[in-house]
Formats: sequence, structure tokens, C-alpha cells
Amino acid sequence: MEVAAVIFDLDNTLSDRRKAFKKWTQRFIEEFLVDDLNNGDIQTITKLLINHDKDGYTSKYIFYDNIEDEIPWKHRLNRDEFVEYFYRESPKHATAAKGMMCTLDFIKTKKIPMGIITTGSKLMQNRKIDVLKIRDYFDVILISGQMGIDKPEPEIFNIACNELHVQKESTLYVGDNIRKDVWGSYNAGLIPVWKKGYFEKDSEGLPPNTISIHQIDELINIINN
Repeated sequence: MEVAAVIFDLDNTLSDRRKAFKKWTQRFIEEFLVDDLNNGDIQTITKLLINHDKDGYTSKYIFYDNIEDEIPWKHRLNRDEFVEYFYRESPKHATAAKGMMCTLDFIKTKKIPMGIITTGSKLMQNRKIDVLKIRDYFDVILISGQMGIDKPEPEIFNIACNELHVQKESTLYVGDNIRKDVWGSYNAGLIPVWKKGYFEKDSEGLPPNTISIHQIDELINIINN
């Protein structure tokens, strides 16, 4: 397959956000909740936090409101303290998706330019990228909070391709969110690659010719073929 460039989503694509969030919940429970929790209590609270986080798509203020009276505090945080703690601490737990490094190394050896388009704040997403130690692989990194535009708007995909100096119709865009990543890139004229595992219930609504993968390193065979 002739590929001019590969552009990636960050959370749950290059990174395993679910693993990272679970690490953050463990840290949060240790620091702020009562000490006499048994394993069953911890599992129940962890599940509660994961459910209310909704893979990062819940406002952290709403997240706090939903859990404030549901968890056994040792040191109670107010809303602003909780949100500040989350944004400060959660990027430290950024975790690479399985196969991430070998895939980036392969694409780099092919001299195919790469980019990132990610949703979130400039500070938080940049911290994740640096914890993952992948910044030097990318020729362009666009963060919605910095750009003032977000997926699925075609403009952000157009900007990425223009900065990479590549044709959209031969550029892969890899992401997990069907509306924002798959349809967003398709409507902008790129080739969508859906990383499965996060929005399975919406999979009947994929655009035509969408490439589906389970792990990021499946891109190696796609590019080679």
C-alpha cells in the first residue's frame, strides 16, 4: 500500500488510556481514601471511577460531582482541587499501547512522515507524549485545546496534511473513536483506520473501505502490502 503519511490519535490508540487510568485510580485511592479498604472495596471503587470516567469523555468536574458522595474519603478534595490533581497526576501514568514502539520504529525506517491529532488540553496531552518518549517520531502534533478546533472537524485533518506536505487520499489516520476519528478522517478525505476495542457498539456505522485493526502493530503489514 502506498502510504504518504500516518497520523495517529493519542489516547487509546498510541497510548493505552484504560491501563493508565487504572494506575491513576490506584494512586488516588492510596492518597485520598480511607486506609482500611479490603480488595473487594478497592475493586468496587475502581469500577465506579472507571464507569464515571467514560474513557475520558466526562468533564472532570462532572466526574467529581458523580463520585464525591460515593467514595470513603480520608482527605476530601473540593472540585477544583480534584480536577487540578487529576490533570497534574494522570499524565504521569501514560502507558504505551501494545506494539506502539515497534510500529513507530518501522514507519520511521520507511521514511514515512507521522503526525498526531489529539483531543485535550495542551499541557496534559504534551505531558503524556513526553512520558511515552515519542515526541521525536512526529513531524506535526496538533492538540485540540491549543488549536481551538477538534475532531471530527475536517479543518484539523487538513492542517495536519498541509503541515506534512502530503496528499490526504494517501494518508492513513488511525484512531479508536468512530465519530471523531473514523468518520472525521473519512469526511476530510483521509484513509480511516479504526483501532477496535473501544466503540464496538457503533461498528455497524463505519464508512466504506475503513481498515480495522486490533493492535497498532498491524499497521506494519498494512503498509508493507
